[in-house]
Amino acid sequence: MEIDASARIIDMKPLLGGILLLDIKDVFPSLHHAFLFMILRLIGVPVGFLSVVETIYLLSAAFFRTAGVSSTLLLYYLGGVLQGCPLSALLFLFSIDPFLEALAAVIPKQKGMIRACADDISVTISDLHC
Repeated sequence: MEIDASARIIDMKPLLGGILLLDIKDVFPSLHHAFLFMILRLIGVPVGFLSVVETIYLLSAAFFRTAGVSSTLLLYYLGGVLQGCPLSALLFLFSIDPFLEALAAVIPKQKGMIRACADDISVTISDLHC
């Protein structure tokens, strides 16, 4: 509702303003593990939490089994978090936060608004000359 109100206010002003709506496509499959581990280290999550995440995702692999006799390594997963896992949403939020902070650093609070809900991000700017 805040974004809608902000957009209406921008529309009434004579200044050049705008609204940007982003929807990140395929959020969970697109999250690269190395980036995720780097972000978790940078924000200083507890070592135990980081160890749990690395145990789940480091060296994740897919195997092929024929007639139940042998299994062959097909590939290693370098990206993606488990859909349906309660931890996945938190990991995504940790990974998107640096982008939101960078966006907030270039848009003064008095001239714009940034809102995010999961993979949907809305930005309004009352004056594009900021």
